[in-house]
Amino acid sequence: MELAGWYYLRGDGERFGPLKTAELRRLLETGSLPREALVWAEGMADWVPAGDVSTLRTDPYANRAIWSLVLGLVSVFGLFVPVMFVAAVAGLIAGIPARRSTTRRGLAIAGICLSSLGLIAVSVLAWLLFDVAQHVGWQEFLRSMQE
Repeated sequence: MELAGWYYLRGDGERFGPLKTAELRRLLETGSLPREALVWAEGMADWVPAGDVSTLRTDPYANRAIWSLVLGLVSVFGLFVPVMFVAAVAGLIAGIPARRSTTRRGLAIAGICLSSLGLIAVSVLAWLLFDVAQHVGWQEFLRSMQE
């Protein structure tokens, strides 16, 4: 229901509008307008709570999917192990309920894949260092690391 000219009522009964859908959605996203606030647009039978209007609903998981991708990139290029776990968890939280949003699901999957790639890279690097230390000898290896 893409209606133009949205109006909303504040708690004191004062009417505001008309607003475009994007403007009203932004008010809801920022918390400036509570989801319980009554809204109306031409073509609607009555005033209804903003949270009940499908057109005005926002995706609360979209930011988590983006953060999953960003943190996944940071973890791969910086090899920050704690960030890898956060990226994977953010991707899982965002991706599981993303059945209807292919973009969000793609971002979440990319974040999970990048964080997994980072974990694999750190594991391989640790294994190589351990292997070199075993062959050279721990004393010699630690001495060479200090120089």
